[in-house]
Amino acid sequence: MPTIDFYLIPEETANQQLRFACRLLDKAYLQQCTAYVHVESQAMAQTMYDMLWTFRDISFVPHDLAGGINAAHSPVVIGAQEKPLQQHDILLNLHGEVPEFYHTYKRVIEVVHQDAIWQKIARKHYKFYQQQGYEIKTHDLK
Repeated sequence: MPTIDFYLIPEETANQQLRFACRLLDKAYLQQCTAYVHVESQAMAQTMYDMLWTFRDISFVPHDLAGGINAAHSPVVIGAQEKPLQQHDILLNLHGEVPEFYHTYKRVIEVVHQDAIWQKIARKHYKFYQQQGYEIKTHDLK
């Protein structure tokens, strides 16, 4: 049964949400955890992929896109719509829906920025996890 964490960030855009997600992935990598980042689209996956190269000058998080040549060996894999081929410790969900495979992870992370539409989505996700009986931790960084 995974632990569920919601991070409420003060920023208002999806780009800032991705930047915060990069910081979380950097921390997870340093703790030797693997992660699958579930995003809305291939374009968003590519944006996240590129951002992981540049979000911080002093760190490097090995990563690949789902289906990429190094995905099977990367501690961080980014994908849209598909179930990952390998198991990871963390599911970082940046998708508008909770994926069917969420329950196979040790930890699920949702990053919530201040956009009204995204907050509505996050409330829906929160209610879903709550109805499934999960204990949810909220980290309010606002």
